[in-house]
Amino acid sequence: MRAFPAAFGLTSGQTEQIIRLAAMAPSLHNSQPWRFRILPHLIELHTDPKRQLPVADPEDRELRLACGTALFNLRLALEQAGIRPVVTLFPHLAAATTLAEVRSGGQAHQRPDDLRCYEVINRAAQPSTAVPQHTGVHRRPALADARCPRRASLAARGTARRARHLADRNRTRPGRIDDLRGRRGAGHA
Repeated sequence: MRAFPAAFGLTSGQTEQIIRLAAMAPSLHNSQPWRFRILPHLIELHTDPKRQLPVADPEDRELRLACGTALFNLRLALEQAGIRPVVTLFPHLAAATTLAEVRSGGQAHQRPDDLRCYEVINRAAQPSTAVPQHTGVHRRPALADARCPRRASLAARGTARRARHLADRNRTRPGRIDDLRGRRGAGHA
């Protein structure tokens, strides 16, 4: 079995944990359309062409949003590990699938909001926790946006963007009926 590569002077186990937390990002149909390339001084974020959804996401908009969320999670996990991430988007001289390069910018100074966001993604990696028995439901820790101001604002912006996207799509394709809750149109099974 091949050992997990290390980056930024972290152990391979720490690097694996950081990548695992970055991969907890949500994506359309859980397609997880990203790949990470790990080098000792650099982590690259790539789109994974094999995981594109040409029917559900013909313009790759959802793919870019999912990869952006994975990049956000990667930054949070690196900051929690004590590394200040320096991100270069769409780097020159990189492969066509490269969306971002993340390098170490020295030691990170943790902010309380970042710590709360990290706790949210780290808890998302754990099994669901039970809510008091009288409710009879389970709570998914990943949905605890109230504890993470950045993620809550990203989620609100994402909802608004999704609504605009669906409205634009319905305007350009008459006869297609979609509602803003993402249900299938009347013409689908």
